[in-house]
Amino acid sequence: MSAAVKDNLSYSLLPDLSFSDQKNRATPVEKEKKKKTLVFRGFNLWNLEYFLSTIPMDRAELTTEQVLKRDIPWETYMTTKLISGTGLQLLRRYDNRAENVRAQLLDDDGPAYVKVFVSILRDIFKEETVEYVLALIDEMLTANPKRARLFHDKSLANEDTYEPFLS
Repeated sequence: MSAAVKDNLSYSLLPDLSFSDQKNRATPVEKEKKKKTLVFRGFNLWNLEYFLSTIPMDRAELTTEQVLKRDIPWETYMTTKLISGTGLQLLRRYDNRAENVRAQLLDDDGPAYVKVFVSILRDIFKEETVEYVLALIDEMLTANPKRARLFHDKSLANEDTYEPFLS
């Protein structure tokens, strides 16, 4: 993990039995390591390398194309109030469309799509859905890197569009 990524992620204490401080038996090194446990969405990133090594290779090497072949239950998320009715309409218009159709939708109402993508990343924690939305964003920016400006649109001034990527 790069130093820049580490600097942008928050540090937090993580209840971890390996750092048990039972009767003050923890060594100073263990105490220091406990203070610097890096946490992202509840995952201890110091153990991320080990965790990734336990994932079957076919799962670890998913391509954007493979991720985007998934069927995401957008209607279920709307029913449970995790996305709005407007968000569902935008997703239905955008999802599983040809690149030229998506490009036109982003040209017409890009900030609205960015807002939906960011709200999904902020509110939904199901791994398959998060990977899917990240793949949509990756595809959007790969097709046209200038679309990064959509994250800075004035209509999103009250939205923290980077929060889901950093917290």
